[in-house]
Amino acid sequence: MKRALIILALVALVALPFALRPKADAARKTDDTVVVITPHNEAIRHEYALGFADWYQRRTGRTVSIDWRIVGGTSEIARFLEGEFSAAFELHWVRTLGRPWSAEVSAGFQNGRLRPDAPAAASMSSSGAEPTTSSARLRPVGWSGVACDGRVRNGSRRR
Repeated sequence: MKRALIILALVALVALPFALRPKADAARKTDDTVVVITPHNEAIRHEYALGFADWYQRRTGRTVSIDWRIVGGTSEIARFLEGEFSAAFELHWVRTLGRPWSAEVSAGFQNGRLRPDAPAAASMSSSGAEPTTSSARLRPVGWSGVACDGRVRNGSRRR
């Protein structure tokens, strides 16, 4: 009898969190979803989600859920975003423009100091073909992002 009570208490202890957890459908029945990459802890994410959802509802009349992505700290996030932007640009360069990918093109794209009207030397292929567009020129004009300290930056990339 005593052994059965202990087993029953252990089963109840394991099952209780599953029985009391909120329904997953509540988060999925929103009008919009925002994906946020953040290094912040759960308490900050929770407070931000509540405030943002309330602000978004008042401003747009629509409901929103936040899909949190925790990649790591700020350095890992910067590396992740750099990799994503570089991969998207390489895909555009090769598939859309039909040009060969090279180290020079990659360096031209990643060089934040290269002006969009710079000579197209970075896009020259190893075969010596005449370039028509520099990789810096194809960087999105007016690209916006938020720096790790929260400052908004437009059209520039900090190193």
